[in-house]
Amino acid sequence: MKQIIQLCTLICSCISSSILAYEPQILTTEERPPFHYVSDGVVVGSATQTLTCTLDKIDVPYVIKVMPWLRAQSEVKSGKASAFFSASQSDTRDEYAILSNPFVKQSWNWYVLKGSTLLPSASNFKSTARVAGIFGANASKWLEKNGYNLVDHKLDNLSKLVRLAELKRVDAIFGSSVLFDDFLKKNNKLDLFDVYVESEKSWGIYYSKDYLSKNKGFMDALNTTLASCQ
Repeated sequence: MKQIIQLCTLICSCISSSILAYEPQILTTEERPPFHYVSDGVVVGSATQTLTCTLDKIDVPYVIKVMPWLRAQSEVKSGKASAFFSASQSDTRDEYAILSNPFVKQSWNWYVLKGSTLLPSASNFKSTARVAGIFGANASKWLEKNGYNLVDHKLDNLSKLVRLAELKRVDAIFGSSVLFDDFLKKNNKLDLFDVYVESEKSWGIYYSKDYLSKNKGFMDALNTTLASCQ
């Protein structure tokens, strides 16, 4: 019923879009607690709250759809959606979309089991260490692009990834500090790992170039308003 109401709201918004400053938006995301997740049929979370606060202030109609992360991005690339969040910068995404100012601070970190002698600072780490990340994540694509020995496990959740490290099937796991730290703390496993920061990679929302070309000034309005909702 809530999905029907959301759809009706979007349709009605489209009818009245001629009197709105900006066209209604379809936003895509994935389940990624505590930043965006579904609770009682509604998409909530800290990043979602910042974004919806911003869009409400700008007074633009929107609907949020939750789906697998790769599909969330492809929907925007194919023109079926306006934007996806929360995401870090990548050259591939830059080809078809533009990233907003960041509203979630995070870094890409290495997580290595305590006692390991093969550390990210070692000269032979890239060539010899078996590493893994979340399948489809920007961080994992970075590992592959930069020639790391990425273990071919298509793991799409942190539980399986951490288990892989605990069983010593990989030497290190790699990914978002906010996601990994939150998961490890909740499961009392953060003390099992030494953490090394690779780079700062904050998150924003990627809007399609097509949407922005039809809605001049929207990105400026979004970036200006974001600060008041953080």
